[in-house]
Amino acid sequence: MIIPIGDENPVRRLPIINYTIIAFNVMVFITFYFRPDYAGIVDKFGFKPGNIELTTLFTSMFLHGGLFHLAGNMLYLWIFGDNVEDILGFFYIPFYLLAGVAASVLHTIASPETRSMVPCIGASGAISGVLGFYMIIFPWRRVKFWYWIWYFWFGTFYLEALWAIGLWFGLQLLYGFLSGGLGGIAYWAHIGGFAFGVGAAFFGRMIIATFREKVDTGPIHVGRKFDRQTFRNPNLLLDKAIAAGNDQGYLENFRRLSRSYGERRIKPEYHLKAAEILAQGNQFKQSATIYERFLLNYPLHPMAPKFRYTLGKLYLDHLNRPRKGLRYLRRSVSEPGEGYSIEDAQNEIGMADRSGVDWKGKL
Repeated sequence: MIIPIGDENPVRRLPIINYTIIAFNVMVFITFYFRPDYAGIVDKFGFKPGNIELTTLFTSMFLHGGLFHLAGNMLYLWIFGDNVEDILGFFYIPFYLLAGVAASVLHTIASPETRSMVPCIGASGAISGVLGFYMIIFPWRRVKFWYWIWYFWFGTFYLEALWAIGLWFGLQLLYGFLSGGLGGIAYWAHIGGFAFGVGAAFFGRMIIATFREKVDTGPIHVGRKFDRQTFRNPNLLLDKAIAAGNDQGYLENFRRLSRSYGERRIKPEYHLKAAEILAQGNQFKQSATIYERFLLNYPLHPMAPKFRYTLGKLYLDHLNRPRKGLRYLRRSVSEPGEGYSIEDAQNEIGMADRSGVDWKGKL
């Protein structure tokens, strides 16, 4: 058994809409599923390819066939939906609903006549649209999976979204053709929703590439041109910003490349440069965040000790986090590296000890 349990893709704001959709699905399930006439509710509000009604195109998205059906769908929506909402904002609502409609349309086309009056329910068509959008916008973000094989062999692993979601879609295509529209799973609804999400992502990237504000280093291409130029080396735009001496353009490119391709595709020295620019602008908290995320992605990198040393000084001198700062400084001494002096780290620790740092302060 393999299931996704998270992703390395932080959001900029609380995903209220996504949480609301999840809560509404759960509320509908609790309210109606345990009623003795639930089969009649499904027959009335489920989508039937042979009897298309506008209302059932939408009501069917919020009905589920059981607890595992609901839990599986909501797990995927919880993992991937927050980032899609982060990009689309309020437009996440019509996107989600239209993805569900697109799923029902293709399900109708692919359903044999013998299945035309069987009601189809579930949020998986709309959620497939979310997956398609996510795969195009965040192809290199890592998805965390938990696996369990036999009795005692279990653990976690990571896979980039392009391969994780792409493999899932490949399986939907395979099962869709093999099932011939029969069976208990609407594979063609998944395919239809996914295709809508991919199309919406490409259309959105095209619009953004046309109207995005340009910085001094040139436009930030997020359409095909951007992908072709930076697919193999996403650091090209950062080199251009450094050559132009444009710190603001560098930070803008760094943030957008990190979101599109993931921090792991950006060279370590570019992380250091971004953190230094932020620190010079007194944006110490944002600078510390870059160091923290670098250490999360590259804990054994040769530059990691220097990052720990610099991070320790940031927490001590600027962020009033003495316990955390001293922890990083002590580790930079016990696990030394290049780019800083161990004596300087020891002096920082000694000065903090002599000044009576409050070890009960914030972590």
